[in-house]
Amino acid sequence: DLHLGWGFAVWGIGLLAAVAYVVVPMFQITPSYPEALTRRFTPFVLLAAIAWSGLAVAGIEAAATVAATALVLAVAVFAIVTLLVQRRSKRARFDTNQRCWRVGMASMFAAAALWLAATAVPAVGEWPGWPVACGVLLMYGGFVSVITGMLYKIVPFLVWLHLQNLGRGRLLAPNMKKVIDEQSMHRQMLAHFAASGLLLAATFQPEALAVPAGALIAVSQAWLAHNLWSAVRLFRAQRRKIERMAEEGKTAR
Repeated sequence: DLHLGWGFAVWGIGLLAAVAYVVVPMFQITPSYPEALTRRFTPFVLLAAIAWSGLAVAGIEAAATVAATALVLAVAVFAIVTLLVQRRSKRARFDTNQRCWRVGMASMFAAAALWLAATAVPAVGEWPGWPVACGVLLMYGGFVSVITGMLYKIVPFLVWLHLQNLGRGRLLAPNMKKVIDEQSMHRQMLAHFAASGLLLAATFQPEALAVPAGALIAVSQAWLAHNLWSAVRLFRAQRRKIERMAEEGKTAR
């Protein structure tokens, strides 16, 4: 439990928070995160994890549970604040990146709520599938959703940036929105969300739903790979055009 707590909450959420403070306002046109959160979230998470570890190793279970609860509550607060910041986006409509972030944050909040419920409510804690459901919400519904959304922003940006530098006025780089087909991104996102829901349902009925969930995950991830590869193909085609234009210019001189 300590290993997972440090991996998911301190490293995973800590890294995600550090990235979110920059990319959410930049890509989603939102206000900045509250300064109280950006300055205190990571130190609080670190101290809570240290306290939880020390108390657990010392065998002081009640106090260790309090420290672990504080750590999980911090994750829930980060998810809620991110959703509130997103609501103030100046974009006319949400794009794939924003929807992925919203589902990711909602999943992380649900994972935290499930952990707290399992700790406080005996009926929930007695369900043997709750740790797996918590992991599905945090890992696949949370982290994978956010990573998918960020790939759909970062890859087109890098393609545009490199082509802009290579073109040097000879050939304009394509608009970032044209690098990956927007409709294909949207449909892949829906497939990912469906896979997340089916995987969560499989924690209740693993015999019936685990294999279909795995198949849908494979489909959604293959679709993601196809979309990213389309950006690579566009980059290479545009680069060849730029190289031909450069050669033609040398020949003319």
